[in-house]
Amino acid sequence: MQGTIYYHFRTKEQLLLDIVKHIHNESWEVLEKATIRKK
Repeated sequence: MQGTIYYHFRTKEQLLLDIVKHIHNESWEVLEKATIRKK
């Protein structure tokens, strides 16, 4: 467990990037579905 906590603090920037990427991917999926419906 201690290693996980250390890893978490060591990669806070990476964690934020992953969250941003995840939100971005979710948004793209929603946009793609919306675009397909319009066609």
